[in-house]
Amino acid sequence: MDVLFICKYLSGAYGDYNTDSNYDYPNCAYGLWNSAKFMVNFLTSVNISSELVTAIDANSIDKLVTENNPKIVVLEALWVTPAKIQELIELKRHHGRIWIIRTHSEWPFLSNEGIAIDWISAYGVLQKKHPSFLYIGCNTEDMSKTIQRFLNVRTLYLPNVYHPNNPEVLPKNNTVVNNTINIGCFGALRPLKNNLIQALAAIKIAETMGYTVNFHINSTNIETDVNPTLKNIRALFKTNNKHILTEHEWETHSAFVETVSTMNFGLQISFTETFNIVAADFVWNGVPIIGSSAIYWLPEYCKVRSEVCIEDIVEKSLHCWYTQQHIVLEEKAFLSLYNDQASNIWENILINLGV
Repeated sequence: MDVLFICKYLSGAYGDYNTDSNYDYPNCAYGLWNSAKFMVNFLTSVNISSELVTAIDANSIDKLVTENNPKIVVLEALWVTPAKIQELIELKRHHGRIWIIRTHSEWPFLSNEGIAIDWISAYGVLQKKHPSFLYIGCNTEDMSKTIQRFLNVRTLYLPNVYHPNNPEVLPKNNTVVNNTINIGCFGALRPLKNNLIQALAAIKIAETMGYTVNFHINSTNIETDVNPTLKNIRALFKTNNKHILTEHEWETHSAFVETVSTMNFGLQISFTETFNIVAADFVWNGVPIIGSSAIYWLPEYCKVRSEVCIEDIVEKSLHCWYTQQHIVLEEKAFLSLYNDQASNIWENILINLGV
């Protein structure tokens, strides 16, 4: 095998979804799993053998790697201690194997990971002992350069590639039914995702258009019980009870894109992102979406100038709604261009690494 991707198993985090024929996995942080699964889909399409597996903990990595015998191991996110990485690299049966620890966050998210700087720096120390066999992968160029500059760690720019199993959908007849506009703002409920401001904007968008809004979010995840964002959004719709809040469970990706296809419009106005799979899901399904400057691959006129200005969000959203046939085609073109560039980067890096 050429490349083995490994995600960490998270017990009970996102529900037990084990029945999807395209995604046979136990509980995982879905963004990470989907990102890695897309990579497997893409690499397989260009005849580079790859697989995605889950590890119960770091002690199970050795068994998974030995069974699959890949040339390259990609550990998704920061969850394996530097000591364990050193142990794995120095095992005789893994001699010559390349290890990549792939981060999926910009600094604002990583700042909430108390081990981030210590561990990444320690990986850099290990690199000096094993210069050809350990890399830190980053899915933004800025993150890659910053880690090199400030932590003296050798990195690889390994961007996301969007390659789902679901077929691409052409723009649809996007009509509002029963005077209710469905606006999807899916993904994790976290302060840096800016969900509450988007809920306020969705209400204003609908009222400006003379509609009721049905605002769709994901609300069943590991953070729900103490999630202040969810509490505030629920309170907002309780106060503005003309409008509707619909809470969705986490779904397998193929089921989720079916949900996305029922939306009229999407919002992903996040403060920080490295790609944003949800935005790509909307574009893939021919549903117009507005994002922030953090989602760099979207057309500029589909991004708000200010993530905290409700009027700006409303103005941009209305413009895209009324020109949506053009907008959807442009968003698809930009995603396709990004994918081509990201795919070339991966192929070139894997060739340089000996695959």
